[in-house]
Amino acid sequence: MYLTRKFHVEGTDQLERLSRSSAGLWNRICKWYWRTAGRQDHWLSKTATQRWHCKKHESLPSQTAQAVADQFYDAVGSWHESDRQGDPPKRCDKTHNVLRWKSQGVTLRDDGVLR
Repeated sequence: MYLTRKFHVEGTDQLERLSRSSAGLWNRICKWYWRTAGRQDHWLSKTATQRWHCKKHESLPSQTAQAVADQFYDAVGSWHESDRQGDPPKRCDKTHNVLRWKSQGVTLRDDGVLR
């Protein structure tokens, strides 16, 4: 069983940097994915994308970088499941992205401190 909690955290420089870095990774994955799919007619797997883009990302922890790739592939999967009725996932550049951490990347101590 997973416990999900939401925290309202005031914006800090560090969170802003992480959000911008997360958006930069989203943009890079998105461009790479659509260029490969469009030019080579080859759909890329999530695992290949994570290996290529997330393994040595300069400013995000690896779990957070993988979560960004998961977000993108969830968006692509949702688009495919709806028989491509709606708009595809955004191809435009994002300036900020919502950060989601995997459970291995973040822990909540008993005293309420997020680590």
